[in-house]
Amino acid sequence: MVGRNMFLYALLFLIGLLLVNDAANYWSTKRELHRTLETQMREMSAQIKISVDRSQEAYRYVDTLMAANLRSAAIAAKYALPSAYEQVDNERLRQLAEELNVSYITLFARTPDDVVSVRSSDPRDIGKSTKGWDHYHEAYLQLFEKRRVDGLDYGQSLENYWAGEIAPSASILSDTKNKFGNFYDGTTDYIINPIMNTRYIDELERSTGVETILKDTLNQHEQLLEITLFNPLTFSLPDEELVNIRQGVEMAKYKGRKVLFGTYELRSANDASSIADAYARNRPVQRLDRIDGRTVYRTYYPVQDPTYGQPYVIGITTDYGFIQAKLRNQLNNLGVVTGLALIASLAMVALLYRFVKRTRDEVAQTVQDNYNEEVKSLFVAVRGERHDFVNHLNTLKAMADTKRYDQLNRYIKELVDETIAMNDIVSIGHPAIAAIIRSKSAVALRQRIDFGYAFEGMTRLESIQGVKSVDLVKMLANLIDNAFEEVMELEPEERNVRVHGWMERERIVFSVSNTLRRELSESDLRRMFEPTFTTKKTDGHSGLGLSIVREKARQYRGDVTVGTPAPRTIEFVVSVPVGG
Repeated sequence: MVGRNMFLYALLFLIGLLLVNDAANYWSTKRELHRTLETQMREMSAQIKISVDRSQEAYRYVDTLMAANLRSAAIAAKYALPSAYEQVDNERLRQLAEELNVSYITLFARTPDDVVSVRSSDPRDIGKSTKGWDHYHEAYLQLFEKRRVDGLDYGQSLENYWAGEIAPSASILSDTKNKFGNFYDGTTDYIINPIMNTRYIDELERSTGVETILKDTLNQHEQLLEITLFNPLTFSLPDEELVNIRQGVEMAKYKGRKVLFGTYELRSANDASSIADAYARNRPVQRLDRIDGRTVYRTYYPVQDPTYGQPYVIGITTDYGFIQAKLRNQLNNLGVVTGLALIASLAMVALLYRFVKRTRDEVAQTVQDNYNEEVKSLFVAVRGERHDFVNHLNTLKAMADTKRYDQLNRYIKELVDETIAMNDIVSIGHPAIAAIIRSKSAVALRQRIDFGYAFEGMTRLESIQGVKSVDLVKMLANLIDNAFEEVMELEPEERNVRVHGWMERERIVFSVSNTLRRELSESDLRRMFEPTFTTKKTDGHSGLGLSIVREKARQYRGDVTVGTPAPRTIEFVVSVPVGG
């Protein structure tokens, strides 16, 4: 019953572990996909910004060339026309416009209170007042006064010449993008106004314009739904504030338009606040939104310092469906992998359960056999001790019967010393350490070394965890061997080696000290643990013993220190953390 419960618990734990792993993988994948999408949109926005800046730079350059061409056309028209506008024929203006490769030519004359169009190659442009034409009326007045046009926030001003920014036509409402040049040098009674209309501007934009760049970007990325360049300065303003009146018709201000470039069909109520937030904080804003029944990912990337023109916010709308599709695929894959892993794990657990059940009796029998062997060994040891005890008693009785009392006292003393020594070794507690102390005691006895040892408060040695016994023995044996080799250079009566061991909190500490042939310098002590360094004769000594001790101690986050507590005495202290 216990085995079945353990099997059930293991199965439940395994299922829970797999589910937690699947959930972690799913959310990790989702987070990584979001991070990747966010990075891609930022990089794409930055690339669009660079492309727009390059396009606008080219556009401004061409715009400057157009202004220069219009000035040249106006000067040519001045020499081709009479100085008084009453002598100019509209048909002649039409022919001249064709010859100079411009769209229209209009002449403006000054009246007592206005500047009006008096002649034009397009009859629709005759008789128009300029009072409602924003800054154009002010520019015309300055030209008639033979002043260089200034004080306006747009346009290109040269000597006797001013070209306005691209703007809608006042008379031809279908022309929403026109370039106007205006020339007056005082030799005529009119301003010459050559015009390039929307057709020329559209051709320019189709070849190098921002709209072309945005369309190409959309075509290259199928997950992109829309790219829009918003005007953050006007997007939140009411539409009625962004129009001019032309012939009684409201026309949007070209420079004040809310959408500078791109399309804006996927509209959201959150756009205004997101655009304002991105522009105010000058950092991208990204969020999920629901538009037309589907989830989209919106990025608003502010550009406050364009190479030319006004600031704008790049809006990129991405279909979030491809992220959701990837997540569904990931979830399906995780389900398949989890199912296979669960089946394989169940098979392994079942095989393990059968193996444990089959070997349980074998293990019990082995334990019983080992126990029987230990009992037999114990009986042998008891018989040996009893045999030795009988021999000791017979020897003591024989010495007493023959009245050899001096020999009797010496024998008893030797027997007592041996018993005390054995008790001291046994009391160490750790079999391996007790064995090495017993072994080194025998070596010291043969080499006439005064070898002393003491172990205090080490009853917990039997339960040492986290440190291998073989490593403890290796460190202690290397230190003792190093001490024995050093004192063998001395006379027998000076050969002193001491070993001390104790427990200090959760650390086991050994100290090994011995007498020296000579005093050691500070340099010798600092180099003591360097590989190949030795203070002994080089024959047969590698100098690796102390280096090995230090490396073993550090392996267990312990340490070894060296000092000279007394003249001609050196002491090594090893401290190693252990678990009880």
